[in-house]
This record gives sequence, structure tokens and C-alpha cells, in this order.
Amino acid sequence: MENQAEDVNVEQDNGNNKKEDNMNKKKIFIPLIGTLGDCKPYFILAKELKNRGHTVCLGVHKRFEDQAKAI
Repeated sequence: MENQAEDVNVEQDNGNNKKEDNMNKKKIFIPLIGTLGDCKPYFILAKELKNRGHTVCLGVHKRFEDQAKAI
């Protein structure tokens, strides 16, 4: 068995990669069902994804609409 090393090219982000940044943005839909305790971790996840520039849509029961809109 041979071990082979592979060269990996890593580029430093200098802030000039706007087009590439836009290509990495995702539209994410998270369907949720359950109690508030079941859904809350996904609210936190959705908030972090939005902070990173992604578009997030949550599918929640009407009783959690206010929490979802607060994100």
C-alpha cells in the first residue's frame, strides 16, 4: 500500500473575492415541527447562517411565527 501526498492550493482571502463570496451564499429552507424546545436550536442555527450571509427561510407552526421573524 502506497501513501500519496496531494498538493493543496490555499488562497488567502484579501477581500477582493466579492463574486466568489456571492457564489458561496446559499438559500436555505429549514422545516420545523415540534415544541419550542425542539425548534429553538434551529432558530439559533438560522440566525448564525444569516449572520454569515445566507438567506434562511424557516417553516414553522403559526405559534412560533414571532420567534422565526425575530431572526
